[in-house]
Amino acid sequence: MFAIIITFISAISISAIAAGYSIIGLATLFAGATLPIIAMGSALEIGKLVAASWLYNNWHNSLVPKTIKAYLTTAPTNNLIVTLYSNGSLVTSVNITAGDTFSTTSSISGTFSPGDILEVQINNSDPTAKGLKIINNGSN
Repeated sequence: MFAIIITFISAISISAIAAGYSIIGLATLFAGATLPIIAMGSALEIGKLVAASWLYNNWHNSLVPKTIKAYLTTAPTNNLIVTLYSNGSLVTSVNITAGDTFSTTSSISGTFSPGDILEVQINNSDPTAKGLKIINNGSN
């Protein structure tokens, strides 16, 4: 009995966390309609769990048409694909906004010949640094 309860708690926890990430990811992906997306995502996640549970309990029932079984198998699978994309959206959004941002625009002036090798040092530790510092322009 203990193993069943632990398995149930584990499965519900994983499902709830994945649903949360999916709903937040969908809301991030469709930022213009946050509240409707949260409502739709919640209904889809609950529906996915209900469909999986119903299929598990009625799979061997001969009174259930095969078309219903097929639909209730493919619909949660398609919902799983949406969940994967929305989780990917969330991870991408978090990854883009996290960490230090920097500009890659720079200007190097001087007289250089074709084939010169420039060594460039980027000073990230000094907040007053103005960008790039030329160490060796190849003319030494």
